[in-house]
Amino acid sequence: MNKYTYALINIIGSYFEEEIALSPGTVIEELFEGDFDETDWMEVLMQLQMLYGINVPDEMTDEHDITLQEFSEELTGLAELPPESYPVFFEACLHIMEEWHEFREGFDEAASDEEIEKLTASFEEKTADAYEKIDALFDELD
Repeated sequence: MNKYTYALINIIGSYFEEEIALSPGTVIEELFEGDFDETDWMEVLMQLQMLYGINVPDEMTDEHDITLQEFSEELTGLAELPPESYPVFFEACLHIMEEWHEFREGFDEAASDEEIEKLTASFEEKTADAYEKIDALFDELD
């Protein structure tokens, strides 16, 4: 089991009130059969990115038909930031996570698709600079 598999199992496990049996062979879409939803998955990926200094591409976030182990193996192919870049990355990630929690709170209370669209637009606007900083850090690695 690689570090990403271990982290995913632990982080995802914290989202469930009762203990569930997660393993490297757990298929991601099976997680969505209970109270765990797409916004939880996105939050897990944000935490994973912050923990390891990686940037999960958008196309990977929708890969729900694979196991945690398979997803983790794909993560091992991603570039990790060097230690000297991490303070800027961490600060940007913290800002995104703060805005994410505000988004989640509003999302849970939203009564219409229009409200969700407004929340999404606001989140994107408030996090644009942070995402630009992160993108620039990873562009430097290329």
